[in-house]
Amino acid sequence: MTSAPRYTLRWSAQAERNVDEVAARIARRDPAAANAWVERVIKHVEDTTTIPLAGRIVPELNRPDLRETFLERYRIVYRVDEHVVILVTVFAGQRDGRPDDADPDAG
Repeated sequence: MTSAPRYTLRWSAQAERNVDEVAARIARRDPAAANAWVERVIKHVEDTTTIPLAGRIVPELNRPDLRETFLERYRIVYRVDEHVVILVTVFAGQRDGRPDDADPDAG
């Protein structure tokens, strides 16, 4: 039995900034917790490359190519192209704003 091909993963500049900002906030209280959180985010995001359409369609945007998953209280929004998953943004679910604050077509 062969496994499904993995998609290539790319991070947008926005997503990288988001993760860095959250990690910096956590690190002010607990640097080890910040490192552990970043590792969980990376693993979670890498998992989307196996079955990218398993994430739900972002309800505010209703675009089939834009999906989201959740890690703890964080929403992870990504765009699915032919064989590429592009991480668009990562933000706390209760944050004011919407996933379209970031450019979903950036990558």
